Amino acid sequence: MSTTKIISSKKSKLDITPQIKADCHALSTFPTLCYQARHEGVDDMNKELSAIIRELEQQGREAKYPNSVKEGFHSTSDFFTIDRPAVKQFHALLVKNLQHYLRQYWSSESSLPLADLGDLKLQLWGWSLILREGSISAPHMHPHCMVSGVYYPEIPDDLNTSKNAGCFILCDPRPRAAVVPLKGQGNTLVIKPETGLLLMFPSYMEHYVMPFKGTSERLSIAFNVDLPLHAKG
Repeated sequence: MSTTKIISSKKSKLDITPQIKADCHALSTFPTLCYQARHEGVDDMNKELSAIIRELEQQGREAKYPNSVKEGFHSTSDFFTIDRPAVKQFHALLVKNLQHYLRQYWSSESSLPLADLGDLKLQLWGWSLILREGSISAPHMHPHCMVSGVYYPEIPDDLNTSKNAGCFILCDPRPRAAVVPLKGQGNTLVIKPETGLLLMFPSYMEHYVMPFKGTSERLSIAFNVDLPLHAKG
């Protein structure tokens, strides 16, 4: 049986009575570590990525398999095979962020040092999406991978987020957390999309996009990441 790591807060002293004292600290067990990064200096890359996404729709390269997007465009999952400078630049940007996130994510989840897994090569695949007036991405999660994420190359400056329209929603992954909910306890994290924003999270987390409102378009690139986990010895 494996055990989880325990992340402790700073220890403090507690006076229970004049005679009884305690060393105490809060314990964070089974943490859910997500990641976000806002990028600058990527305007040219974003413009080319956005043009490529629209080209894919015009070329009819839409996914034929069932997916979460309704009333929008969902491309096939071979986005990173496109031989264009912006795609290569985005891939390099993504790998840098992934390396940073995975070091933290792994150390929070596993008692096995990441170095013990040998020479790991990221397995990465992605697809593009266009949401327009009324488009949604229904609640779903991504099996058969370790980490999932999304990047926004183009979000309207005047994005109408009333009632969280067009926002990305992450759901609380703890199935029993709502058995006896605390007053004011939420079960979702609402993230307003921004141009240049990158989000990553464990692939088991359910997520969705609220119905988009507006005459413009909401462009994104979603992706999955996996590692060939073969521990030494």
